[in-house]
Amino acid sequence: MATIPSIGARLTYLALFGVGSTLGMAALSGLLGWPIARVGTHAGVARSISLVVGCISIILGLYWGYPLIGRLF
Repeated sequence: MATIPSIGARLTYLALFGVGSTLGMAALSGLLGWPIARVGTHAGVARSISLVVGCISIILGLYWGYPLIGRLF
């Protein structure tokens, strides 16, 4: 973006990038969410998936956050 000569072209690029990113994320969320929504109709499977995803999220949060907290103190 720094090589684009005019401010108008920079703003246009930034706007198109933002819109494209938003549409791309929405499309991928829809594509990935569809099978998960179908599996979610089974209560036991949905609960198991939620438990696994929650545990992975906690583990990754601790793994990535611990070194950052160590730097603060």
